[in-house]
Amino acid sequence: MVNSNSERPAGGSSASPIPLGGEPPPRFIIKSEDASEGIVRLRGAEGHHARNVLRLGRGDRFVAVDGRGAEYEAVVEIRAADGLLGKVLRTTRRSREPLARVTLAQAVLKPPSLADVVSQATALGVSEFVLFECARSARREVTAREISHLESVAAAAVKQSLRAVLPKFTGPKTFGDVLAYGHGFDVAFLCKPDAAAEPLADAIGGKKAAPGKILVAVGPEGGLDAEEEERAADAGFRTLDLGPRRLRAELAGAIACALIFYAAGDLGPAGRGGG
Repeated sequence: MVNSNSERPAGGSSASPIPLGGEPPPRFIIKSEDASEGIVRLRGAEGHHARNVLRLGRGDRFVAVDGRGAEYEAVVEIRAADGLLGKVLRTTRRSREPLARVTLAQAVLKPPSLADVVSQATALGVSEFVLFECARSARREVTAREISHLESVAAAAVKQSLRAVLPKFTGPKTFGDVLAYGHGFDVAFLCKPDAAAEPLADAIGGKKAAPGKILVAVGPEGGLDAEEEERAADAGFRTLDLGPRRLRAELAGAIACALIFYAAGDLGPAGRGGG
C-alpha cells in the first residue's frame, strides 16, 4: 500500500507546509517534465490562467501538481511570454490522497449527470473511472470528445479538492468487461438494494486493515436487470446497499464512494492525518 504521507523538502528547504485551514495558494496541473532541478514551469492554458487571469507576479506563491502525486509549492520568479517560471520551495507526494485506491465503474448516463458523477467522485478521492454499457443504459455512445470533457471536469475537481493525482478513464466497456476487471481488486462491490447485505466495514476489513484496491459498480437510471445482478454475484461482487431511499444514479456513485472511504478510514477525523 502506498504511504500517502511521504514528503521530501526540495533542496533542503525549511519552508512551512501549506496549511490545511485557510485559503490555499492557487493550484495548477503540469506535466512531469515541467518540473526539474528546483524549477517549475506553468505554460499552455494553465500558464495563461496564472499569468493573464490571476496575474501572478514575482514573489507570489502557487502549487503545481503533475497529476501523478507530486505536488510542488513554488514562488514566481519570472513572468515568461507563455506563462510563469517558479522556484520550488517544497515538494510532497500524495499528501492528501486516500490510502484506499477506489475505482468507480459507472454505467453511462446522460452527459450532465455523468459529469456530476466525475466531479463529485474525483473530489472524494476516486483514482479511476470505468464507464460501461448495460441492458438498461439510457445511451450506448461515449465519444472521445466527451471523455476529454470528463477529464477536464476531473482536473478541475482535483485542483478544487487539493488533490495531486488525476484519475484515469477507461471505457466504455461492456458489463462483462467490468465483471472480469473486478478480479484484479481486493474487493469488488455492486450497488443494489439489499437489506441483508454484509456490513461495509466487515467487507473491506475494517479501518485498520483496509485493502488497497476497491472496485464499486453503479448501474444506470433504471438499475441493473436481474440477470446482470446474478452475473455479478457469480463473479464474486459483494452487495453494497445504499439505504431504503431511491437515489438518482448520479448521486449513488458519490454516496457509495464516500461510504467506502469512510469505512476505510479516509474520511472523517480518523482520515485527516492519512491523506
